Amino acid sequence: MNILFLSHSSTKSGFVVGSHHYAHNLAKMGHKVIHICSPITPFHLPFSQRRDKFDIRIDNSRLSQKHWLFDEYIPLTPFPYGKGKLLDRINNTILNRIVESGFAGEVDAIVIDQPKLHSFLETYQDKPIIYRPTDVYSTMEKKDIRGLELETLKYCSAVIATSSAVREHINRLGYEVACVINNGVDFDAFEKHAGDSSRNHDCVYVGAIDYRFDLDLVIVLARENPLIGFDIFGPLSLSLPSPLPGNLRFGGNIDYAELPLTLAKYRMALMPFNDHPANASRSPMKLFEYLSVGLPVFAKAIPSLAESPLPAVVETYSDEKEATERFGNFHESIDSELSAQCLATARQESWEHKTMKLLKIISEKLPASTAEESARALTSSFPLDAQRKTP
Repeated sequence: MNILFLSHSSTKSGFVVGSHHYAHNLAKMGHKVIHICSPITPFHLPFSQRRDKFDIRIDNSRLSQKHWLFDEYIPLTPFPYGKGKLLDRINNTILNRIVESGFAGEVDAIVIDQPKLHSFLETYQDKPIIYRPTDVYSTMEKKDIRGLELETLKYCSAVIATSSAVREHINRLGYEVACVINNGVDFDAFEKHAGDSSRNHDCVYVGAIDYRFDLDLVIVLARENPLIGFDIFGPLSLSLPSPLPGNLRFGGNIDYAELPLTLAKYRMALMPFNDHPANASRSPMKLFEYLSVGLPVFAKAIPSLAESPLPAVVETYSDEKEATERFGNFHESIDSELSAQCLATARQESWEHKTMKLLKIISEKLPASTAEESARALTSSFPLDAQRKTP
């Protein structure tokens, strides 16, 4: 099949997100996949904070990337989307050229998680269109984008939510959700490093250090546990107070390819999120990545963690008082035997399993002839291990 992804993030953004993993696994299965992320305009290019702007192609040609297997584009469009129907149509001609040049035949299905691109769906409204909202976007955007979501939803054949909070949000908009599929983990890529290190570092967090990150709590934990090291990695958009505790270090960004080996050096991982509404719909992908490399996790009890029973290797807290009371005992309880429990939990959350669920939903919306082809893909296995290497 020819499957098109319309996503909010590129692989060059510094973040690896669910659409990348779905596209990668579908490509491994033999489908032709094109991944288009949020465009950028020439006017905004000099001022944009987006890390992937340095990978923009003036001619909108395919990006060079060795690992992901799908074709990726960061469109350069003359106008921002959402500034007017005529301007959106002009932008759409550019996206259509990308799609037409990338696929040998027609698009068979579209998976979209970027509502700002809803006008592009009009051309393909007779195709299966799967809306896969990754968050309750209205809690994250400066402007309320529920109107854009409603425009997206009117074209969609099915909706896949990434958490119960997202499902409830879509229900409030008046639409049904086919199923909830939480984000997963590239289990093979992480698990193979689970025994690579002596684990001579203490606590680690890798991810965005932004308005959803509980910086105050991390500082408190570091000050109250001066003999324990806290290493925090990721793009920083918060102002750090001075001085910081000497055992608290902010180490900058880590490339996804280096993430498993980096995590394998540590004894435990942190998910120190605050009470911002955006965390209510946060999917537990980070939890599964930590567990896949054998790390017990100390985490804020965000709603997605309550959707299924948690193993003993995950300790949750509801507020700062509980966090400070429980952290020391949890840290002291960590031993090498917990690693096997971590791996057993994460193994059930692989992206391969979740891709099969996505493909099944797409197949149910396809015309009969294409559905037969997809059904054969569903019953076939992924390529041999030698061909399954992931970034």
